[in-house]
Amino acid sequence: MKQISFLCLLLSLFIITCTPRMPERDRQEEAALDATLKWLVLLDTGKWDRSWIEAAQSFQDVVDRGEWTETIELIRAPLGDLLSRKILTIQYTDNLPDAQEGKYFIIQFESSFANKDNAIETLLPSLEEDKGWRISGYYIR
Repeated sequence: MKQISFLCLLLSLFIITCTPRMPERDRQEEAALDATLKWLVLLDTGKWDRSWIEAAQSFQDVVDRGEWTETIELIRAPLGDLLSRKILTIQYTDNLPDAQEGKYFIIQFESSFANKDNAIETLLPSLEEDKGWRISGYYIR
């Protein structure tokens, strides 16, 4: 029994030491993408007000809550239900025009809605030290 326990311990140590570690940029990209997808669910389900609450402080500083909810409803509601969404590109940057220096990803999706095929959604998650990755920009065409 002791031999089996010892072999299990050795196997566990081997697996831990041989498992590749994810580089920091990859971890950041994964976290930014996760935050982006969660935020998009708010838009997809018509939770306009909640999407503003969950957005980055820099977003909230530029776009008034009432203005956001009115504008995004006018833009998204006519599109209808989301049918599909796939990632086109993910790009890291720490320098965006007209934005404060920080950590950003530019994530583009090819999306299809009930009333619009082939939409391109571009989102800008930014890293907030106290809240993690939050959306600082959303564009759709």
